[in-house]
Amino acid sequence: MRIRLLSAVALLAFATAPAFAAPVTYKLDPAHTVVLAQWNHFGFSNPSASFGEVDGTWSTTRPTSASPACR
Repeated sequence: MRIRLLSAVALLAFATAPAFAAPVTYKLDPAHTVVLAQWNHFGFSNPSASFGEVDGTWSTTRPTSASPACR
């Protein structure tokens, strides 16, 4: 009985382990990409900005503390 319980627990632990995918980088399509930014100006207004000409890539990797995006 104890071996069955331990086997079931071990199987469940391995079956529910998170899957780690390889990092993927996508090329942004300038014809279908628009960057919008909106902020609150001290409660008086909500200005916004639109950046229509976008060129670059998007990566699914998690940023590290050494990456410029985290500063």
